Amino acid sequence: MAVITKDLFAQMKEELFGVESEYVELKNGYGVNVIQLTAEGAVALASSQNEGTQNAMFAWTAACCVDDDLNPIFTKEDVAKLPHDIAGKLTSAVVRLNGLLNVETSGEAEKNLEEVES
Repeated sequence: MAVITKDLFAQMKEELFGVESEYVELKNGYGVNVIQLTAEGAVALASSQNEGTQNAMFAWTAACCVDDDLNPIFTKEDVAKLPHDIAGKLTSAVVRLNGLLNVETSGEAEKNLEEVES
């Protein structure tokens, strides 16, 4: 293991700051890019949320579902109205890419999402 120096960090910036993303197919060959937020974006989103866990997940999903130019596609209200199967696919990708839950709690989170949407 090596300690990163300032010079090495400068060389690694593109790799470190690149947007990690995953294409999620929704239906009939159409899909969206789900991205990992930057630390700044995640903190800003988390600090703007005071509406409870349910709405926070809608906000995270809306912030992370983007077009090819990284512009958000959905509002949190749009996400709340998506069919359960589509919302579940998107939420799973958001959680995975952003490290929001660990493996042990992800099953419980999916169960909670089902309860919220039913």
